[in-house]
Amino acid sequence: MRSHMPETLAGVLRKALHDKLSKLLHTPAESRILLLEKDNLPRGYVEIAQTIESLQPEFRDLSKVDAIWVVNTVAWELEGVVWFLKIWPGGVTARFRVPDQSAD
Repeated sequence: MRSHMPETLAGVLRKALHDKLSKLLHTPAESRILLLEKDNLPRGYVEIAQTIESLQPEFRDLSKVDAIWVVNTVAWELEGVVWFLKIWPGGVTARFRVPDQSAD
């Protein structure tokens, strides 16, 4: 079923940037980090990073953002863990895992 998914990643990211970028840039801050949620398996981090790069001409204010991170929540319910990956600028350059601490 997933092999026939429509190509909507650029549209989804375009909407996210349109909705979130202005809010982020109008908030007083020393650094600006845009956090996007990934709650499905089909799209990879490199593909997301490349798509954001391709959208940069449409969103010139991206240059004012220090970083874009993706939080992967796919394994949250089953494994109690989320992953954070820095995907922009420069592609996937950092990642860390956060386990659910509530059971401790």
